[in-house]
Amino acid sequence: IPSRYGGRISSVLDIGSKEGNRNEFAGNAGISPITTHLMVEGPIIKDTLTYVFTARTTYSNYIFSLIHNPALQNSSATFYDLNAKICYDINRNNKLDFSAYFSHDSFQFNSDSLYSYNNSIYALRWRHFFSSRFFSAVSINNSSYKYDISSQEISTEAFNLSHKINSTGFKADFNWFQGKNEFNFGFDFTKCNVNPGDYIPNADSSLVIAKTIEEEGALESAIYLDDRFSLTKFLSLNFGLR
Repeated sequence: IPSRYGGRISSVLDIGSKEGNRNEFAGNAGISPITTHLMVEGPIIKDTLTYVFTARTTYSNYIFSLIHNPALQNSSATFYDLNAKICYDINRNNKLDFSAYFSHDSFQFNSDSLYSYNNSIYALRWRHFFSSRFFSAVSINNSSYKYDISSQEISTEAFNLSHKINSTGFKADFNWFQGKNEFNFGFDFTKCNVNPGDYIPNADSSLVIAKTIEEEGALESAIYLDDRFSLTKFLSLNFGLR
């Protein structure tokens, strides 16, 4: 794994989001037996400021209501996610983009405990081109993950159990192409806050005794350098240090 990636066990999933259409409004939508999705994109200022927005959701709860089974009719399963990105070309050598993502998932079987999950990610990135062979990307980001279990089926035992992880990161990454060598170097810094668990009553008549586990934190920083050296058109070597 290239040294630019850290904090991973054995694999990396590198996901990049597209930029909006620079010339005209465009979009598409789709529908399946249980989900639907929508995507729109276009220029706010032609060739300078663009946007792209996507959304997905499900209507599985409506399908549950059609099934002649009391347990399924009293169940729910839903999700939705939203994704947006705005890109701005400040000038020929500087580009700025802001992206945001939010998702929600929840399910409940036969009016029992409700399980829900929420994710959010925000990122601001500045790309600067020193030349056609040397450029940088500086970014700051925040991500949050929250997991909840709650129940009100028995009022005296009604509870809510929640967990949360929040992280904020800063990264400066540089790429330099020199002949057969592609050098990549930079540094990053991440601060994490972890809420291991809050257990609280979820109704006025609940006898649940509230308990909160003390929050924890972590700091992670790194510097890295790697070089991809092209031996032939079909073979290259990658070596580095982190």
